[in-house]
Amino acid sequence: MSGDVTIDPSVAIAMGVILQADPDSQIVIATGVCIGMGAIIHASQGKIEVEAGANIGAGVLVVGHGTIGAKACIGAEATLLNPAIAAKQVVPAGTIIGDESRSVTLSSSSEEEKSDPGEVHTSSTEKSDPGEVHTSSTDHLNNSQSGKSSEVSPEPSSVSNSTAATSLEKSPNPTASIVYGQVHLNQLLNTLLPHRRSLNNSKPTDRSS
Repeated sequence: MSGDVTIDPSVAIAMGVILQADPDSQIVIATGVCIGMGAIIHASQGKIEVEAGANIGAGVLVVGHGTIGAKACIGAEATLLNPAIAAKQVVPAGTIIGDESRSVTLSSSSEEEKSDPGEVHTSSTEKSDPGEVHTSSTDHLNNSQSGKSSEVSPEPSSVSNSTAATSLEKSPNPTASIVYGQVHLNQLLNTLLPHRRSLNNSKPTDRSS
């Protein structure tokens, strides 16, 4: 305990409590106040007044100047900056109250978040252009494919002509066709009809005479 600190004799203070008042500052603790273990009360730039019957939990940090109302209950490990706690008010454990810098950052961030959707909307409108580019690209592909098909289409006719020419070259001459069974038939006829051979041989002589 240091500085200008006034404590009522009925106040219950646990071990490890720190009470400190800066120059030109003051701490006043009224009757029936209970301060938990490890709590810190630091008066700065003014007066911190804890009214009668208030309960300050363990590990609470009170900094700056302000008032904790009568029969108020401050939960463990809460942080109060320049407190303005009403009478019988309950502050949950771990709560931070009076941090103005934190509220300013939240408001600025919220404004930035509000401005972001507009930018996203603008970018979404700009995304409509690729659709047109895609359409033109598909038209270009269709035209190129049609051009390729027109260039490739003459090839089958040339191929058909070449195949027709090769087929004509390979086709045998019908006048030069050979009947392989004719020889065997003649041999069989000569065997069965020997007089037929003599007749065939005699015909040239008859004609010559």
